[in-house]
Amino acid sequence: TSHGLTATTPDSLAEANQAEFLALAARLRAQLKPHGPAEEEIFAAYAWNTFQADRARAFEAHASAAYEEALLDDSPNQDTLLRRLDTLSKYRTRLERAASRSFRDLGLLQADRLAANETNALLKDIGQNEPISPAIPTAKLRTKGRVPNAYSLAQDHILGLAGQHALAGKQEAC
Repeated sequence: TSHGLTATTPDSLAEANQAEFLALAARLRAQLKPHGPAEEEIFAAYAWNTFQADRARAFEAHASAAYEEALLDDSPNQDTLLRRLDTLSKYRTRLERAASRSFRDLGLLQADRLAANETNALLKDIGQNEPISPAIPTAKLRTKGRVPNAYSLAQDHILGLAGQHALAGKQEAC
């Protein structure tokens, strides 16, 4: 518990750090505007990992300064300080990667939600009232190597429904 970088929740932090985390999370929330439980979950991971990575950078800077001072003073604890600096660098790298992954995942989920909303509006305009889940449409099209847009999503959905109805009709005929 010397630095708290392995803490998994803000509750395990000192009160001052909790306030810093809440302020950062509020700023990020205002910019990223997560919507729904899935986006909220990914946003929480992004905010937490970003906060912890910022803290790790600060600890790493202090450890680096202490190590440089020990080198100048020819201090006997240089090896200990170097190991601490290395450990903090590993924590920072892990936290930055986790934050980056969460940020990417949040962006993909938000793109899926926006595409589904556009597609659902188009489907409603043509009398199709079966909504598309916000998490499905663009992920499916990304695997096909196409750039998704609302019209292609609606078309794929309609063709998929038509194909399902045709299969159902053939099965009934048998």
